Amino acid sequence: MRNLLLIVLTFLIAVSAKPACAQSNKDLFKIGDMALKKGEYERAILAYNEIIKRKKQISAVYINRGVAFEKLKQYDKAMADYKEADRLEPTQKKRFHYYSASACVGLGNMVEAAKHYTEIIKKYDRSDKSVFYNRAGVFASMKEFNLALKDYEQAIKLDPQFRQAYIQRALLYNSEQKREEALADLTKVTQISPNDASAYLYRAEIQADMGKIDDAINDYSKVISLTPKNVTALTARAKFYLMNDKKTEAMKDYGTVLSVDPNNKNALHRRGGIYMQEKDYEKALVDFNKLLTIDKADLLATLNRGLVNRVLKNYQAANDDLSKFIAVNQNNSLAYYNRGLALKNLERYEDAMRDYDRAIEIAPNNSEFFNNRGFLKNLMGNYKEALTDFDKAIELNPQFAYAYNNRALADMNLQRYEIALADCQKSIQISPDNPYAYQNMALIKAKMGKLPEALKDIEKALELMPDSEEFKQMHQKLQRGEF
Repeated sequence: MRNLLLIVLTFLIAVSAKPACAQSNKDLFKIGDMALKKGEYERAILAYNEIIKRKKQISAVYINRGVAFEKLKQYDKAMADYKEADRLEPTQKKRFHYYSASACVGLGNMVEAAKHYTEIIKKYDRSDKSVFYNRAGVFASMKEFNLALKDYEQAIKLDPQFRQAYIQRALLYNSEQKREEALADLTKVTQISPNDASAYLYRAEIQADMGKIDDAINDYSKVISLTPKNVTALTARAKFYLMNDKKTEAMKDYGTVLSVDPNNKNALHRRGGIYMQEKDYEKALVDFNKLLTIDKADLLATLNRGLVNRVLKNYQAANDDLSKFIAVNQNNSLAYYNRGLALKNLERYEDAMRDYDRAIEIAPNNSEFFNNRGFLKNLMGNYKEALTDFDKAIELNPQFAYAYNNRALADMNLQRYEIALADCQKSIQISPDNPYAYQNMALIKAKMGKLPEALKDIEKALELMPDSEEFKQMHQKLQRGEF
């Protein structure tokens, strides 16, 4: 779950400058202070450096320069400045410990950071909510969850409207699998701050993990109403819409994501996948092309584009993509199978056969693989071997109408016409609207010299598929008695 298992350390550091005593340094101090507030940290440091060069030992200058160093992740320099501020003004111990704790966190020294906050609580101030809040974050990072919870509780006791403390405690509860407690804290945040999108987002993610999909969708929807271009919420809601079989709504969300971030790979992958499921292969191809423009090494996009190209009869393109995928992944049966289909249509029968063999080696219980290998063997004149594959396909899936239909062709080629007709009839029994079974029956009956019956069968095939040129030509031949 996105960042929920990480306890975010957020520190409430107030940058307040003590006015410079010397008038000549006042403007420089203001420049540094304004630069610090604007995030122009290097500029702030230059201003403070100039004051220090003048041998003006002002503790606030060192504090502010230390903060600027921290923002630049130069934590050692920050710590040195805080120590110098403490030397210059030793009465400001709370300030020293507060800023030093922050620098210790930056240095990854959580034990020392906790000591600094503890020193404030013990000796200087037990009423500062930010001290308890920050120490809780330190304890959480040290895996001292019980100590962290106590500090969050104290921070909330000091300020019952302290939304950040509720959020961080919720994340801590969630990391400890205390989901109901986490949800309660996040609900409290929504009451304190009804327009806090982050609370709804975290709550949605927890509810999703608990399997409360509809509740999660509602919270993601609230996030989106507050922040309409929130890619995280849009992507998550789309995923859960798909789980509820709401493809239209999911597609709308992915479209919004891509309007915000046209190169969002997750949205392109998901939308392309939906287009494939809906058999909108041209649009799927656009998405997979885009993905491979963004990242030519994207294996999943390469595989899916290969599958789409095969369906679109772009057989050479399909072969190219699937070959690239197989070069990296030699254990994907679907890739070998589809490359085999492409190669068969490119009339590279031996290569296609090797791919079918490999697909079956990887997935020996896939009836479709045996059916298509049998079809290729039949095409190559290996009728008896084809029958073996069709038998296996039917053994694996007794309701596989196309396997019966194809087995009928192999039997026809072996002049076993009655057996072939029985398979055609079985295919029609399973799938009454299969025009190819009627076509094959017409072909078999024509070979048996039963032209009137064959003509009726091809007419039925045309009734089911009236635009088939192949069926029309066969119908004309039968009418002329050419079989």
